[in-house]
Amino acid sequence: MMLFQEKFTTNICASFSANLSPAILYASDGIEQKLSTDAFVNCIGLETNFRRINSTLVKNLVKKGYIRNDCLNLGVDATPDGKTIDESGTVSEKIFTIGTSLKGILWESTAMPEIRAQANKLALSLLNGGQQ
Repeated sequence: MMLFQEKFTTNICASFSANLSPAILYASDGIEQKLSTDAFVNCIGLETNFRRINSTLVKNLVKKGYIRNDCLNLGVDATPDGKTIDESGTVSEKIFTIGTSLKGILWESTAMPEIRAQANKLALSLLNGGQQ
C-alpha cells in the first residue's frame, strides 16, 4: 500500500490502460513516475461538488471525463451500488465510490453505519468479480 500526500507531489492523476487497469501517474521532486495498481482510494473530505474539490487527482478524473457530478452537485454521478458514471453516461466497472460522494444518489450516505454497509457491499462485490 502506498499513500500519496498531494503536498509532496507536483502532479497526480489517474490513468487507465486499454484493458482499463488503473495506474497513478505522479511527479515528485521533478521525477515523473507511473505506478500500476489494482485499486486506489482517495479520501477527499466533505465537499460534494467534485468540480470544486481541490485535489489534483479528482480534478484530473473530472477533466478526463472519468467521473461527473450528479445532477444536484451533491456528489458523484453513480449507481446506488457505487459504480461511477462517466461524462458520456457509461457506468464504470473500474471506478467506484462510497460515502459522502453518493449523497446525491442515496441521500443517507454520510453516517458511519451507512458507509460501513456500502464498503462491505462493495468489497463483497469486488471479491465476487463484480457480481452482486
